[in-house]
Amino acid sequence: MLKFLTVTLFFTLAACGGGGGSSGSPPTPPPTGGGGGSGSGTVTAGGLLSGGAGVLIDTGLSGFQLDVAVGGTGLSAGRATAGDVQDFSSIIANGVTLDTNGADFQIEGQTGTQDDLRQGQQVLVLTDSSDVALRVDYRANVKGPVTQFILLDPMLGRASLSVLGQAVTTDATTTFDGIDVGNIAVGDLLELSGTLDDANVLQASYVELKTSLSEYKAIGVAQNVAATTFTLNGLTVDYANAALQDFDNMTISNGDVVEVRGLPASFTTPDQFAVTDVERLPRLRIGETAFARVEGFIDSFIDGTEFTVQTTPVTTNASTLFRNGDASHLGLGVKVQIEGSANGSGVVVANQLTIQPTQSVRLEGNVENVGSGTVQVLGVTMVIRPQTQLEDDSSTGADPLTLADLSIGDEVEVRGYVDADVIAATRLEREDDEDRARLRGPVTAVDTAAQTLSIAGVSLATDAVSTEFEDENDNPLSAAAFFAGLSVGDFVQARWDVFTATSVVVDSLEYEDD
Repeated sequence: MLKFLTVTLFFTLAACGGGGGSSGSPPTPPPTGGGGGSGSGTVTAGGLLSGGAGVLIDTGLSGFQLDVAVGGTGLSAGRATAGDVQDFSSIIANGVTLDTNGADFQIEGQTGTQDDLRQGQQVLVLTDSSDVALRVDYRANVKGPVTQFILLDPMLGRASLSVLGQAVTTDATTTFDGIDVGNIAVGDLLELSGTLDDANVLQASYVELKTSLSEYKAIGVAQNVAATTFTLNGLTVDYANAALQDFDNMTISNGDVVEVRGLPASFTTPDQFAVTDVERLPRLRIGETAFARVEGFIDSFIDGTEFTVQTTPVTTNASTLFRNGDASHLGLGVKVQIEGSANGSGVVVANQLTIQPTQSVRLEGNVENVGSGTVQVLGVTMVIRPQTQLEDDSSTGADPLTLADLSIGDEVEVRGYVDADVIAATRLEREDDEDRARLRGPVTAVDTAAQTLSIAGVSLATDAVSTEFEDENDNPLSAAAFFAGLSVGDFVQARWDVFTATSVVVDSLEYEDD
């Protein structure tokens, strides 16, 4: 059984085409032929799907169908789920269970098992109408060397890097396996899984340090195709001597969703790669009645009723239920989760739209409670998942640190992110005792007249005289000016220089941004 970050029936599409992020009409993809199992309606191409598949809108179909190869018969499915694995249990977010016991696992295009998967990796799961899994696919977005690295904020997990010519960012939602963000260096070999934002930057959900790689690889949308070269985001691919797999007429076209592979010696830093293999990835056809959840970044935007999410056209109407904001909060680069059904034109009509926070929650304080898979600090309960990094920087020096080692009163620093109705921890460090405390997170309630607020559900008290107020650039504000600009969903950091309780007036409040 697999547990996902998002609920059943959502898929994440990576932006296709170069230079995403422009406003105006959503792009119209070219008609696409070939591949098994085509419906009889209009077929248009989309981008890269979580787990390593292309996506097509096919108005002649009902439900979903995966074209496993050119000329193949395809695999029909009642439902599709794609997203990053959060746990390996019988519980799926939102109470939906996917039975994967009899599923065909395809790991990097080869037969595998569920044991080959790791928390944070993006997968595609096709199921019948009873959520019994037929097939689970996983392909890493990139495997290769780090050629550039900028550490932005180690406690918040934020970094900017380039791997095999692919621009990558990490944040508090990223799962790190075998390395912490602060220890990444140029030359390290990494495996990355994630989704693309509106600027074609890979937002990594999974980063693993590899001791060696027999070949490098990347997946994406082919652009600028010439006789012997094409580009894959920031990578120039030389395919003059490559074997082509699953292409119509053995010809690569602009817009094809592909995987390129080659020997390490054939990569020239920072962005030239002479590959040995180019494979067109399987393509998931989405029928006009398909019910779906789409999570990703808005990559083209007209207004709050017409936009695309990772190249998937979406429309909202008067019946759409908004969570964590409303239509006025939508725009380029905003991360959202859409639930709805495709209409006859292949546009997903959203019956629910959730604006997903992309900023991190950060806590510094004493442990108040340790539960089964949870830690409470400053009144905030953080969920500890299997690959939450636990490190002991205190004089106790437990190695490895486990939840069982934590005691009430221990000083800890925790980073995490908002995941639906919980806050998931990605890193916890135990420290030696300090008097101060810090709470960084989303504003969940605000009373402008009373000059009070709640952060991550914790009510805080302020004082117009003793509390210092600052904007995101550390410029001082009056209490009135601070609260006048404050809204639910804003990220704010509260600090206590000497901490006794969250009910005590905070020493400072500061707007936060990324």
